[in-house]
Amino acid sequence: MVIVGSANVFTAPASQALGGKGYVFQSWSDAGAASHTRIAPAAPATWTATYKPSSFTVTPVADAFVTSTSPGTNFGKDASLRAKGSVTRSYLKFTISGLTAPAKDVRLRLWVTNPSGAGVDVYRAFTNSWSETGVTWGHKPALGVWLKSATSAVAGTWLTIDLGRSITANGTYTLVIRGRSSDPAWFASRETSHDPQLVVYR
Repeated sequence: MVIVGSANVFTAPASQALGGKGYVFQSWSDAGAASHTRIAPAAPATWTATYKPSSFTVTPVADAFVTSTSPGTNFGKDASLRAKGSVTRSYLKFTISGLTAPAKDVRLRLWVTNPSGAGVDVYRAFTNSWSETGVTWGHKPALGVWLKSATSAVAGTWLTIDLGRSITANGTYTLVIRGRSSDPAWFASRETSHDPQLVVYR
């Protein structure tokens, strides 16, 4: 019970977790600070604290596609990342910093330039020992562990792939994009104005 006219302190936690995702305090409905005092009015009243996702976004430090049709050719400076069945795949290397605990959620965002009806699979490679200007089909990391499948979005839009809790600590991670059929998927590389993005939720 609250007494009319009494002073009451409202405090919203700085951060909270819900459904495995992290959120940080944004505002109170009365525009007060995270912790502030209100005088209890005579009529019933409700004040709501709003939270926003706690996340940061990184872009690749390297990306490239490789293809078995040109096993010795490097495509690291190409404007596209490509995936086509078992013959063409793309590699993206991200460096993560700022985590103090495993990420609550991770989402890969790719700008679609040529959609595939079958979509793509995303893997995390076990090694980061490749370079953007050196990787080829003949010298590439193995696929690694499967993370998620996704259908391709419409050309000229972002495809967002929820990778769950695939980032456990700060460090460097290599993601591999593999096509799910002979219907090719193309995405913008970091050599364009639509860099791939990795959104990390703390």
